[in-house]
Amino acid sequence: MFSISSISAYDADVADDSIYEIDSQGDLNIPSSDVSVSDSFLTSSEPSDVELGDSEIDDGKFSTLQDKIDGLGDGETLHLSNDYSNDGLTEGIIISKNIRIEGNGYKLDALNKSRIFTITDSKTVALNNIVFMNGFSGDNGGAIYFDSLSNSNFTNLTFINNHAENHGGAIYIEGDCSFNNFTNVNLKSNTALRGGGIYFAASVMNNTLDFVASQNHVENFSGAVFFVDGNALYNIIKGEYKDNHADHCAGVLYIHGDAIGNLLEGDFENNTGLSETGGVLTLMGTASNNTFIGSFYNNSARIGGVLYFYLPSFNNTIIGDFINNSATKSGSAIYFRGSPSNFIINSSFIDNKAPAYCLNVTSNSRTIKALLIGNNSVANAFNSPDIDNLVFDNVTYWGENGLVNTDDILPIIGVGSGQKIILEIYKDNKLAYKISNITDKNGIALLNYPQLDPGNYTYLVYHEDNSYYGYIEQSGNISIPKIASKIIAKNKSFNLISSTKIYSIVLKDNNNKVLKNKKVILKLNGKTYVSKTNSKGKATFKLDGFKKMGTFTAVISYAGDDHYIKASKKIKLKFTFKTIKKGSKDKLTVKKIQRALKRNGFYLTFKKHYLKVDGIYGVCTVRSVKEFQKAKGLKVTGKVNYSTAKKLGIL
Repeated sequence: MFSISSISAYDADVADDSIYEIDSQGDLNIPSSDVSVSDSFLTSSEPSDVELGDSEIDDGKFSTLQDKIDGLGDGETLHLSNDYSNDGLTEGIIISKNIRIEGNGYKLDALNKSRIFTITDSKTVALNNIVFMNGFSGDNGGAIYFDSLSNSNFTNLTFINNHAENHGGAIYIEGDCSFNNFTNVNLKSNTALRGGGIYFAASVMNNTLDFVASQNHVENFSGAVFFVDGNALYNIIKGEYKDNHADHCAGVLYIHGDAIGNLLEGDFENNTGLSETGGVLTLMGTASNNTFIGSFYNNSARIGGVLYFYLPSFNNTIIGDFINNSATKSGSAIYFRGSPSNFIINSSFIDNKAPAYCLNVTSNSRTIKALLIGNNSVANAFNSPDIDNLVFDNVTYWGENGLVNTDDILPIIGVGSGQKIILEIYKDNKLAYKISNITDKNGIALLNYPQLDPGNYTYLVYHEDNSYYGYIEQSGNISIPKIASKIIAKNKSFNLISSTKIYSIVLKDNNNKVLKNKKVILKLNGKTYVSKTNSKGKATFKLDGFKKMGTFTAVISYAGDDHYIKASKKIKLKFTFKTIKKGSKDKLTVKKIQRALKRNGFYLTFKKHYLKVDGIYGVCTVRSVKEFQKAKGLKVTGKVNYSTAKKLGIL
């Protein structure tokens, strides 16, 4: 299948005068020993009944062939019966009459000494089954020079290793070229400054060009196979074109003027427009009502890996397979510099590569957003200033979810969709985290990374070299600050006589996330208490050993760690003592008092009866407390206040 892709705004990167440069060409000598011709080009056809010349005495020299041609009448046919080589004719063989030459597969070898044919006076010449090789011209037309050409037929011809110092490595046509048929013509390894195969110095119209062209080359300039220095109107150009190379523009065909109503059809592989435009085709004029059908594989250029349109184009139809073509700048398959209004139907654009234009990266809240913009603006395959007037029907291309076939949906515009973007995060030059994502239809990939330990990091976001875009990267820094922590604690009162005095706090971060397994310290009146938070962020302190009554300022602190900032909080803790007296219901405390009295030699017996520790604050307990208070110099009340409790040792 054959297809054309669109070319996007050129930004005046290639102006007309940049494509036409000053001619400069070194000498080129192609020895005849390097020439090889396939058997298919050496097969002779049966000669006609009329054969001019005596083959028995034919010495195979150009001068002999010149004599035979000079002896022909106008409109007669010459049948070749052997090969010919140049014997010193510096201008080659001159033809100035209407004749037909049946070559029967024989070779005309100029031995790099001259051109082979110079055809003048606008004569009509038919050539069939001839091999033209090692032609050389210090000017134009390495093998054949025509002053003009019309109504002529050329079939089964081979042009190999011909060279022109200026234009037309194989053929140079000075005037208009119209109504000619080139059928099964092979162009191989022909070279020139422009038009490595054929240079058309004027317009071409209503011609059929059926060629097999390979390894033709133009040095420094354009049109490795064909160069048209005029308009191309209503021609049929077809065939197989492989491994042709232009140092500047157009690995196959360069048209300087307008192109109207032409058909370009064939297989195009490995052709290059190295430094500028059009791996296959460069059109500098207006293009309208042309049809492009074919298979385009592995062609390349700086801009427009296959097709390049300099001016606006209208009503052209593109049908084809564009596979593995590339541009070193933009438009991997097709580049429309001017606004296009064309039909792209029944086509596929797969693995066509251009550089990535830019990768925009922004970072926010553990997400890096990467926007890939490629040097293809449409369907990851061609570049165009707009697509408003492009019609797509049954077009297969690489989209955000892989291969996409579209009927009335416009291909992706302006961004590199369906492309893998990779994020790598480094800490101290060591990879800390890696993730990848695929760009969506807007060319955006969101790269979410987890909570990182506080510290300074570097990141690298990149698109790997693949079938669609080259390698591109952006780097930057990520600074992860420590997270603030907070202690949730309240003021509290305690009864000193209580057997357990528990105080709890909760440790959280500033996002209210509880912090577990964190060491927390409470300092109270010179005493230090240590606890660790549980799974709920709760730290519990046992203050049983604290015996002083009063209100004290306690300081609770968390020292922080690699993730969290330290925190502290001051609270008020109040410790009171409730006087215990006769009738108290606090049996546990009363028992403590009774035991303490016994330890101090009180509350032992009464009237020879043993006093039990029963938790009942009765007359015996009151009497014993009074006796203890009197003995210790305390105010005798029979009640256990803070001072009595301290003397008893129960605090």
